[in-house]
Formats: sequence, C-alpha cells, structure tokens
Amino acid sequence: MCSSDLISYLLGTIHTDDPRVANLQPKVIEALNQADVFLMETLPPRDPSIFMLKQGAIAEMLTEKEFDQVRELAEFHAMHIEAAMRMKPWLLAVIFDLPKPKSMYSMDELLLAKSEEQLKTIKGLEKTSEHFSVLEDRKSTRLNSSHLGISYA
Repeated sequence: MCSSDLISYLLGTIHTDDPRVANLQPKVIEALNQADVFLMETLPPRDPSIFMLKQGAIAEMLTEKEFDQVRELAEFHAMHIEAAMRMKPWLLAVIFDLPKPKSMYSMDELLLAKSEEQLKTIKGLEKTSEHFSVLEDRKSTRLNSSHLGISYA
C-alpha cells in the first residue's frame, strides 16, 4: 500500500497463446477491472513497418533449401509466405521459435484488449523503438540454419 492507499497489482505475463495461460483467471480479471492504469512491457507499434525489411526480401538471403524450410515454417505458423519474405529476420526467428498457434491472441494481447475496452490509461514500460532496437543489431538479425532447423512437430 502506498501512502495514498492505492493498490497496485503485478502480473508476470508470458508471450504465449496457450489456453492454460491465456484463459485469464477470475482474480486477474477482477484486479484488472479495479485498475485505473494498465502498464505493459511495451506498447504495440503504431507503424507495423518496424517489423518489415526496408529493402529486399528474406529469399535473397537464403539457399533454396532454407527457402523451402521458411515456407514450411510459415505454413506451420499460418503465415502467408509473401508476408514472411518481407519480415525482418529477427521477427521470423522469434515467430519460428514459438510452438504452433493455439488461438489468435496471447495473454498480453488479451489484457491489452480488456484494458482498451474499459478505456483505461495504457502505458508501456519501454518505448516501442527502444524495445525492438535491441533486435536490430546486425549480429542478431541473421536468420540462419539454427532457426530453420528447430523442431516444430
């Protein structure tokens, strides 16, 4: 409790759509309903181009075998191959490391949507540009065979 008698709730979220996590417990919904402000890791980008290559396509960086693996993984993750080919390598690596989607929304997205429905003040702990800039480092943006060789069965 603060001196102003305001109550704060802290919920650690995980970026998954697994129903065991994404089906929000009544206590979580109750706490969210009582909150005036929803504070999340980072706000979703206003401009989705932050996730797209400025020039070229992933296909230009891949061998034919790697391209086939990307196509398989894109299908597995219900992505259009044309969209996957324009995404930044770090984003594909993140997506391809995830298990097969079970629903349309992750826990974070559900909490954000409920907060928006309730017209809460919504803020991010980090600016979107700061959050994703760490992934822009040239050394970490390579989509290589280790990302393509993951087990997704």
